[in-house]
Amino acid sequence: MRKAIGVTRVEDLRDSAMRSFGIDDSQIPTSRARFTAEAHENVKEWASRFGLISGPDQLRAFDDLAYTALFARGCPHATLEDLTLFSQWFAVLFFLDDQQDIAVFTGRSGSFAALQDELGDILLQGGTGANEDGIGLPAAVADLCRRTRPVVSDRWWNRFTAHAESVFAAQRAENRHRLEGTVPSVGEFITMRREASTVEICFDLIEACERGRFPNAVRYSPAARDYVAALNDFTTWTNDLFGVERDAANADPNNYVLVRQHADGCDRQHAVKTATEDVRRLFGTLAELRRRVEDTAFALGFDEEVRGGVRRVLDGWYAWAVHVPLSYLAENSRLIKMDEVPSGTPPRFTEDVLPDGRVVERTP
Repeated sequence: MRKAIGVTRVEDLRDSAMRSFGIDDSQIPTSRARFTAEAHENVKEWASRFGLISGPDQLRAFDDLAYTALFARGCPHATLEDLTLFSQWFAVLFFLDDQQDIAVFTGRSGSFAALQDELGDILLQGGTGANEDGIGLPAAVADLCRRTRPVVSDRWWNRFTAHAESVFAAQRAENRHRLEGTVPSVGEFITMRREASTVEICFDLIEACERGRFPNAVRYSPAARDYVAALNDFTTWTNDLFGVERDAANADPNNYVLVRQHADGCDRQHAVKTATEDVRRLFGTLAELRRRVEDTAFALGFDEEVRGGVRRVLDGWYAWAVHVPLSYLAENSRLIKMDEVPSGTPPRFTEDVLPDGRVVERTP
């Protein structure tokens, strides 16, 4: 969720890019939650209250970035209350991603690691004991934990927190490569990128927001793991294709195109072609991989009510994943705005809330 796009004609790029991935309009779901606009305003007010965004520029950018609109693609049946809550979590993933960039560009990776440790403790404790009047990501996450824990199952919460710890570990691995200037192998990169991307967490959030029961026996089955991995790679590799020039300019090796270029000993153009073909191949496997998940739920003996919930969640995962590249190709998108930021400089989509950063007063 960190990359940028070096293009100017966004409308033309949308159609040509999706065609290059083997996607036509009939394969792009059009539904989304009916309360999207209201939920967006709720998320913006909440983020402002916790000092994560402030001032007219960041508020205007938050409107343009449209995190809630993207999340809502995966939750067409959500209530306003659920869409607001889980869209707040979704926005936090971007805020954390921004703190990672701030840390690397300002030489404060230790502060980012300290932030991760604090957030991990808060998640494990379900937000209890945290300062309810505080600001910044720890206070915001504690607030979300206290409001989320009562409405989800123990199994869901344990899975969610485990995925968060995987994200933290992978982000540190990414930072090591960025700071040391080393390029990961293709195999190392694929695993690291999947975990750092937060896609697993996004899928947990969609499941909870859609109120679909997704039993762990199905969620952790080989079929579901394969489907999740393919959707994850699809969202991250398309992101990397769009952002390769900015990543290269920032000496950030954590990009599928750059990793392929290094491993294959080829030029950038050839690596882009290879990555595009890989995305097209991935998309072509999605229907069969999904069918295997549904077959697994049936084979494990779950009744139609449970299988219906699984299908609803699978619908949400697919719709969200397909809309990820579209969201990055939209006018005034996150990637477009990042392309306007000078190399070596973090974007200012959010406040610097690292532990040693500027202190912002909590909005009443």
